[in-house]
Order: sequence, then structure tokens, then C-alpha cells
Amino acid sequence: MSGLRFNSSKIGSLLLVQAALIGISSVLMLLLGSVQALSWFLGGAISIVSNSYLAFKLISRRSADPNRVLGMMYAGEFGKIVITTTLFAIIFATQAWVEPLTLFLGYTAALLAHWLSAIVASDKIKQI
Repeated sequence: MSGLRFNSSKIGSLLLVQAALIGISSVLMLLLGSVQALSWFLGGAISIVSNSYLAFKLISRRSADPNRVLGMMYAGEFGKIVITTTLFAIIFATQAWVEPLTLFLGYTAALLAHWLSAIVASDKIKQI
């Protein structure tokens, strides 16, 4: 049995789409001001960093055992949560100027971009 292997090029493409959307929307947020734009960008960056960790965990190992694959996914998600909360804590502790609402909205936008790009990609695969 060759084992389950996650497609690294598809995962990389999803992360690239997420990064591009946050980059573009951060530039657009400059219309509201530099503090809002940077807060938005930092929120999006938190999501991208934590998603990248999860992606790395999933593509770095191969396993034929479904329980092991599930364990890898749980460990990756746990690590993602730890990274996310740590990065939020670091930003709030060291960057007093950050706009909390805009930071969380940027984080949420990055999550939505990731989910929506995955849905669109899966629909395109089904059409082929």
C-alpha cells in the first residue's frame, strides 16, 4: 500500500491564493488608513502562517493507516490553534497601535479566502 499523500501543489496553490487576496485587500485597506491596512495584513498573516504549518504537517508525511492520518490531522490542527493564539498574543502584547477589530476581520477574511478557494478548486476538479 503506497499510503495517503496530500497533493502539495494544490495545497500550495490554496495558500498562494490566500496570500494574494490578503495582499490585494491590504492595499485596498490603505484607503481607510495605514493602521487599518497593517492591522488587516497582520490578521491575514496570522491565518496564512498557521495554515502553512498545517499544510506542512500534512504533506511532510505519508501513511497507509487511516488512524495515523487522522492523528496527523489532529496534531496539525492543534499546532495551528497554538500558533494562531500565540501570534495574536504576541501582536496584542507588543503592538499597542493595532486595531483589534480590523485585525480579527483580516484573519477572518483570510480564513474565508482559504475555504472558498478550496470549494472553488474542488468544484473545478469535479467538472473535469
